[in-house]
Amino acid sequence: MQGSFNPFFIPSFIASLLLLFLGVFVYSRNKKSLVNVLFSLECFVSFIWQFCYAMMYLFSNDEQLAAFWMKIGYVGVIYISVFYYHFIIEFFERKKERIIVYISYGIATVFVFFHLTTNLFTNGVIKYFWGYYPRASVIHPFFLVFFIGLICLIITHSFMGFLNREKLFHDRRKEQVKYLFWAYFLYAPACVDYIANYNITFYPFGYVFSTAFLGIIAYAIVKHQLMNIEVIIRRAVVFTGLFAAAYGVFAFFTSLTQDVFQNITGGNRWAVFVPSILLIVLALRPLENFLVRITDRFLFQKKYDYRELLRALSHEVITIMDLNKLTKRIVDDLVNIMRVESCAIMLYDKNKDVYDIIAARGIKGGSISFSRDNQTITFLKTAHLPIKKNEHIDKMGEKGTIKEDMKKLGAEFILPLIVHDELLGLISLGMKKSGEEYNQDDIAILESLTGTASIAISNAQYVVNTMELEAEAAQREKMAVVGTLAAGINHEICNPLGIARGQCEVYILNQREGLYVNKPKDEQIAEAMKVMEKVLRETDRATAITKKLSSFAKPSKGEISENVKIEEELEEVIALVDHELKLGKIDLNLNVPDDLPPIRCDRKQLQQVLFNIIRNAGQAIGGKGTITVDIKTIEDKIRIHIKDTGHGISKDKLSEIFNPFYTTKDPGKGTGLGLFIVRQLVERNKGRIIVGSEVGKGTTFTLEFPATERVKL
Repeated sequence: MQGSFNPFFIPSFIASLLLLFLGVFVYSRNKKSLVNVLFSLECFVSFIWQFCYAMMYLFSNDEQLAAFWMKIGYVGVIYISVFYYHFIIEFFERKKERIIVYISYGIATVFVFFHLTTNLFTNGVIKYFWGYYPRASVIHPFFLVFFIGLICLIITHSFMGFLNREKLFHDRRKEQVKYLFWAYFLYAPACVDYIANYNITFYPFGYVFSTAFLGIIAYAIVKHQLMNIEVIIRRAVVFTGLFAAAYGVFAFFTSLTQDVFQNITGGNRWAVFVPSILLIVLALRPLENFLVRITDRFLFQKKYDYRELLRALSHEVITIMDLNKLTKRIVDDLVNIMRVESCAIMLYDKNKDVYDIIAARGIKGGSISFSRDNQTITFLKTAHLPIKKNEHIDKMGEKGTIKEDMKKLGAEFILPLIVHDELLGLISLGMKKSGEEYNQDDIAILESLTGTASIAISNAQYVVNTMELEAEAAQREKMAVVGTLAAGINHEICNPLGIARGQCEVYILNQREGLYVNKPKDEQIAEAMKVMEKVLRETDRATAITKKLSSFAKPSKGEISENVKIEEELEEVIALVDHELKLGKIDLNLNVPDDLPPIRCDRKQLQQVLFNIIRNAGQAIGGKGTITVDIKTIEDKIRIHIKDTGHGISKDKLSEIFNPFYTTKDPGKGTGLGLFIVRQLVERNKGRIIVGSEVGKGTTFTLEFPATERVKL
């Protein structure tokens, strides 16, 4: 290999840099932790081993220089097993075995002394096809026994921790122990590198196991916060990209220029490094910026500062009173801002007596509901604390159903929605798309958000309940009126039915007495037809009245989605109140212009408003009088004036007439909910109601609704 570039140095060189980076990174995350320091030291001595061996391979044409790198590198080899063993002892907190650790440090130092000062430990280097390699001497076999003994202890401790992790450890530490065991188990075969020390041609591929060890440890750090380290994935991606690109530039440039530079410089290899390093230094910063942009674009699309957005969201959700819109908004924002795979909000349904999903994204499977005595619900209700997968669950004891519930929801994190010590429901959050765990910053912000969300949801539920109660009260009021109407218009139905019955009875009686015997058949048929026509006419009258009454009694849909003609609904209402007004000798005057534009409202609710006001006007008159219904159009508004000639309302009572349970009627003759419900229905249909009154002259109610099209003047 004299005079040529030796590619065998590349794997060890890469492994050494990765080991160095991992050691520095772990140390920088917690400099005060002995566990972190020991892991960093074992990475550092492993770096010395791999880097010095890479240099030994690289200078395959210079035995003296190779021997120099061998002397330095083997110091790292001697201390590797000691630092690994010390790390394992501290990680598993086996304090009783620290004496063995101290003895191991002493033995390793003795081996280092013999290695550096004599030829009894190593004796120069051996030339192989991959380059120079250390030659073992008389003391080396004793070191080999010492090394393998420590490795066996390391594997034993990590394996026992792996087997007993469910009993000995909680939360994510169980996963850490599992990956730590596999990392050391796969690192142990690196001992094959010692074979070549004994003049046996066996290529030392221990760097393969070092790389496997690095990969598993890195994964355990990223995924399970090994040594309590939280990793920002973007930094790892950027570093990996920088290292790969830097090494790629170095290798490519070196391979192209080595022959030219060696001819010019007379075989001086350092001349190959200079232009490569210069090129890397110049390209490093632009390359880093490029990798950051690419990472943000493809791994974290639309990556915003979610903390600021969640603070903004905390203010916005308070203004949403529609429960469905509110919960959907919260779920969508959490999924989009925190970039989680799934999210769900479950709320208590008093009708079903269960907690049901009201809004969700990314939830797999069918419908999910929890009973009130469900363990997840019970824990949230009593503890008022969030539940975090792989951390809080293991501290709860035998609560297997909580794990099952979280699996159903695909949840990594569950937060309670609590107002006044009452559990309204919960928010379930799935895994982050980045793979990161929920850290303390996340938890603090989410707990703040759920406090605000709980209040917003409670307010929205109050609005829903209030609307339901108002709708029930309105329907009860309506049914009470319907009962009164049914009694009042009884004769309106009985009269036509009585007439129809009388016509039929007369015809049958005449038939029995033979009055139609001598008449021609055509006259008999004509007489029968006359009777049937009268019967049909009178039954139609009765049917029309009952239909109007039945239609009025039906509950409204509560949907403001119909284009309604006021004149048609007014006609329906008058058909119901007309008889009552006539009995009271009250005249009804209508001033309704032609071609009124429709209004957008709930048909039934408009009928109830008009009915209540006109009927109240008739009752306020209390004798002979007049009710005037006057409809006017002003630009894009339609105004309905309903004026009566009753006794009027004093100014001190006028402000109270819309209050619930306020009535001027005699006890037992009114609920006091009529006008309260009227105002609620008018406002719900985007209208407004105004009342004016003068004692002794009467009262005028004005209803104003927006027209669906501009009125033509």
